[in-house]
Amino acid sequence: MTRLGKRKHSIRARILTILGMLAAGYLLLLGLELITASATRAHMDRISSTVFPAALSVRDAEASFDQMTKRYKEAVLIEDPGTLAAADKDADAVEADLTGLRASVATIPELAHSADVLLLEFPGIRSRSSETYGAMLASMAP
Repeated sequence: MTRLGKRKHSIRARILTILGMLAAGYLLLLGLELITASATRAHMDRISSTVFPAALSVRDAEASFDQMTKRYKEAVLIEDPGTLAAADKDADAVEADLTGLRASVATIPELAHSADVLLLEFPGIRSRSSETYGAMLASMAP
């Protein structure tokens, strides 16, 4: 009977050991899930606080740039210096949007570098456009 009692005890111990291992695995899985969820939440918070506003700033800058080029072309087509001045105001809006973009991506070095490049290149584009379209408008004047 002692042998039977040892076997029962041995089976009971094995079952408890297996259940303990399952519980430890479950707790480990829960811990990993918690770590993954918090990392995902941190990334989503970063994206929602920087990337989404930056995307809106890019869209605004692009719309202002399109409006600026449209006004420069209209100034030449309708031979109106007032439209050329309006294009310059649109260029101010593009520059403001690009400055806002730079501020919104300041915490992300790769995007901040791209925004800096845009901010450095835009004044040259602006001055060349103003000079070119201004010269075209001046050449059409009687």
